Amino acid sequence: MPGPEEWPSRQQWRTKFGLQVRLLTFLRSANRVRSSITSMPDIPLLFQAFLAPAIFVSATGLLILSINVRLMGMVTRLRQYTHARHDAA
Repeated sequence: MPGPEEWPSRQQWRTKFGLQVRLLTFLRSANRVRSSITSMPDIPLLFQAFLAPAIFVSATGLLILSINVRLMGMVTRLRQYTHARHDAA
């Protein structure tokens, strides 16, 4: 990698890459203007920010309900088994 003494001077840099530098400067300033215009949060982004945790909470709730239903089914079958065994004795 060339050292600082081998780098082109600022004038050589502007002459060689003038158009590219001007284009990059324009794009940076346009991006700053765009970001200052859209500094207010977008409604869909805000909606997602509030809705994403609710989706995870809802999914967790459904998972817990599903496990609960499975456990209730197992307990019901066990109770039926114990009642049948008690009645048979």
